[in-house]
Amino acid sequence: MVDSMYSVTVLVYLAVLAYILYQHYILKLNTRTYKDFNLVLIVSGVFIFVDCIWGIFASGAISHRGTLSFLTYIFHITAVMMAYSWFRYTFRYLELEGSKVKTFFSYIPVMAVIVLLFTNPRLKTVFAFDRELNYQPGKLRYFVFLFEYGYFIMASFCVLLKRYSEDDKFKKTRLNVVLSYSLILLVMGFLQFLSNAIPWYSIGALFAAVVAFVGNVLIERENDLKAKYSYYMAESKEMNEAMTAMADSYLSIHVIKLEENTSYRIRSGAGKEPGEETSSEGAAAEVKNVMNSIVHPSMVKDILRFVDFSTLARRLKGKHSISREFMDVDGKWRLSSFITVQTDVSDNPLKIIHAVQDIDDAKRKEMEYQEALKEALENQNVIYSEMLKMQAGGIVAVDNEGSIIVCNDVAAKMFGYKKAEEIEVKFRALLEEKAEFDDLEQFKKDINRVMEKGGDCSYSFSLKTAKGKTMYVLANAKDYVLKSGNRVLITSLTDITSNREMEKKLLILSETDALTGINNRGSGEQKTIMALEKGADGMFCLIDANRFKHINDTFGHQVGDKALIAIAQALSNSFRDEDVVMRLGGDEFAVFASSVNEKKIAEECIGRFFDRIDAIDIPEMNGNKIAVSLGAVFSQNLDDKSFSSLYSKADSVMYLCKDNKEHCSMAFYEVH
Repeated sequence: MVDSMYSVTVLVYLAVLAYILYQHYILKLNTRTYKDFNLVLIVSGVFIFVDCIWGIFASGAISHRGTLSFLTYIFHITAVMMAYSWFRYTFRYLELEGSKVKTFFSYIPVMAVIVLLFTNPRLKTVFAFDRELNYQPGKLRYFVFLFEYGYFIMASFCVLLKRYSEDDKFKKTRLNVVLSYSLILLVMGFLQFLSNAIPWYSIGALFAAVVAFVGNVLIERENDLKAKYSYYMAESKEMNEAMTAMADSYLSIHVIKLEENTSYRIRSGAGKEPGEETSSEGAAAEVKNVMNSIVHPSMVKDILRFVDFSTLARRLKGKHSISREFMDVDGKWRLSSFITVQTDVSDNPLKIIHAVQDIDDAKRKEMEYQEALKEALENQNVIYSEMLKMQAGGIVAVDNEGSIIVCNDVAAKMFGYKKAEEIEVKFRALLEEKAEFDDLEQFKKDINRVMEKGGDCSYSFSLKTAKGKTMYVLANAKDYVLKSGNRVLITSLTDITSNREMEKKLLILSETDALTGINNRGSGEQKTIMALEKGADGMFCLIDANRFKHINDTFGHQVGDKALIAIAQALSNSFRDEDVVMRLGGDEFAVFASSVNEKKIAEECIGRFFDRIDAIDIPEMNGNKIAVSLGAVFSQNLDDKSFSSLYSKADSVMYLCKDNKEHCSMAFYEVH
């Protein structure tokens, strides 16, 4: 007869298993093995619960033969179901689910145990209880355990085979975890067969769950680190390839901070090296000098008006970009564009990109199309007109009333029509119905001017395609007077969606740290400043990797990069999405956590971060751990809440932690 400690012990196991299930559940992974392991934990929990209740009755605390007998049946059924769930989890984990081995063996042990239990009431083949409620094993009891063992034996055998043929170190480590919990269950099941006095099966289920959970979480963390490293390396490579591709079409690229009147040169057509800061004259003078040096004299006045920084912020407010075409000193056509990167709370641009793009080939084809269409309209040349309709770009010609005279199928398809003949409205009405303009008021103003006084204008807009995607279009409209005296407005439409994709990559490049994928210093600092300007107080942390130079010198720069990526990932995972996480440069990171104004909450946040840092395991570092020093300051306690003030105060206390380089440590700035 088992004593009451049996049930108490099992109850403790059940509580621990429930905690593991909760911890695994909150990971909320969307993978098959994650869902399978949740099922394993639930089935194991049901078995341990049944074992606990069985112990209460078997100990004599509650004496009822019928209930004890019933619980023993349930015990064996849940035991074999638990064995089956672990077996199924292992086979799906090894991706052997569809194999003939699994199909043949998976259900036989369960059905065999049920058959044996079904015959037990009459034949006592598995168990019986005497008058004192002592458990008496039946003649075929060992078959029940053998069928349960069958699952663990098959799982262990398949794992060993897989492990023997596996060369990948990471996968072999995972197989070791699978083999460990399979052997634990096998050994504990055998001990359960030998004695009922101790809840061996429950112990086995608990330890198997702990091994599987801890092992898989740690391995997945390592795998996630490797995946993140590969992803960011690929992203960095992709960004570099994008920049190389853009180098052929962009003559000049500057990232500009309007308020500071400074710029960072990514590419320059003026013979200067990328990465240089602007001269002492500032960004406005830099852009003006670049444009002065490349624009054709006949267009200098107009283009300098376009790049005038005194009106630029007003013209860019609320817009993604503005552009202007011009001819350079060599007679080639270029496109000057300002692209908004960051804005303040009122949508005023703070950080922008100025880019000059080569559009000579496209512009000359467009001009040829317009001239050819003009000639076709003047001479009523049907063949010439039909040829124009077959051009790659969109062409639309309208009369004085705005009615469409000629429209090729390319233009019609841009607006969602299969053929130009299907369009029954005037072109301007079509635009206002279908298009979303970068600047609607400016479009109306420019098009009215051209219609009334002649000349030309350009504008851009976006359209939704039939597949629901967004197409960006650049329109160039020019007024022509035909020989008959009639006036026509010929508009060429160019799909510039690929240009916008390049612009997006430029934005990503300007805001993101290429190695770690988090905010770079510029974007992180600006987001922090904007949050403070909105009145959001919080905690600012400055983080520095301890002995990072030693890591680089000892293990190599690639391992150093892995360490930086791991720190960035730990930082991102420890704070909320709305918190600003940034890499300031080198091994220095920072975070602004809004609404974190109490030391206790701050210590909890930083504690989560330190736990993740402690869990980092980079194989190439041979067991050496990463550690960081952290200085923190609360903005609500300061009179000066500028970024530089937060940085300097956090920096002053961070270096108090540097004496303890082997472990993570923190210090808070105290206002006196």
